[in-house]
Amino acid sequence: MTDQSVQECFLCQREVLEWVVRESLRWRVIVNHNQNLLGKLCIVLRRHEESVARLTEDEWADLHGELRWAVDRLTRAFAPDHLNYCFLQNQDVHVHLHVLPRYAAGRHFAGVEFDDPDYGEHYGLDREQLVNLDFARHLRLALTTAVVSVDDVGMAASDDEVAMTHSDVMAVSVRPADASEFGRLREIAVDGKSYWGYEPDLVKQWVALGDFSPEVFAAKKVYVAEVGGEVVGWSSLIAKGAMCWLDDMWVAPVWIRRGIGARLFAHAVGEARALGVRRMEWEAEPFAVGFYEKMGARYLRDSGPSAISGRTLPIMGVDIRT
Repeated sequence: MTDQSVQECFLCQREVLEWVVRESLRWRVIVNHNQNLLGKLCIVLRRHEESVARLTEDEWADLHGELRWAVDRLTRAFAPDHLNYCFLQNQDVHVHLHVLPRYAAGRHFAGVEFDDPDYGEHYGLDREQLVNLDFARHLRLALTTAVVSVDDVGMAASDDEVAMTHSDVMAVSVRPADASEFGRLREIAVDGKSYWGYEPDLVKQWVALGDFSPEVFAAKKVYVAEVGGEVVGWSSLIAKGAMCWLDDMWVAPVWIRRGIGARLFAHAVGEARALGVRRMEWEAEPFAVGFYEKMGARYLRDSGPSAISGRTLPIMGVDIRT
């Protein structure tokens, strides 16, 4: 493996994150752009590796869990009559497992007709049914809610049914973090930093400077956002006299723009109010300034120079009303 191979690998690019349905410590489940078979997924190794034979024991074990999740959700959502599984790596050499639902009868989903004319034989490699991100979001919604979207004879789920499931997906709970979750919180922070397009070397330096140890977390009030038992974001607060400092707020990239950040921010404001402070402040990621402004925050001043890049960051704040 070379740095060049990583830079050229499509499955290592941040654009892939927009197609993610689910992610774990070692794997991502993503929607295949070519939906010539409804629900076609890829389970992609998070590190760059080009040989299945070099997967670690932990990666094999985790792959089994992700595969079981994918099969369970596809079965509930689309009731395929059969499934195919394959490592091909012809166009994308990065290790990924194709999960291919097969159908004896047609399906209709999100206003699109799907069929499987090669059912009972090798799936058709020459057929393409490319989809956009809007369709991928509908598919992610159907899978993450585990609501049956079509039945065995291809009846369509109505637009109303799809809309109704959205509130189920976004049933977000926020609770204090557990010490056993600190590894996951570090992972979300690193992925979140990478999502905004920072150079890998800068992210590595940032991770080296940061301290995600339990001892450091113990000095903060740390909270996690959870959806369906999965930790998808987190925040931390430090009380500083009459002011509360929002030290962290991170959302897993696959959950960005799905209401998690707003839920975490509102919770942080509530916790700051409970502490009796008058204002909450934080260093804002420049890409997130617009989000914070929508949440009612305002620019206060610039930070000191960053230890990594030397740049300054906007410090933003919001008044806490009692």
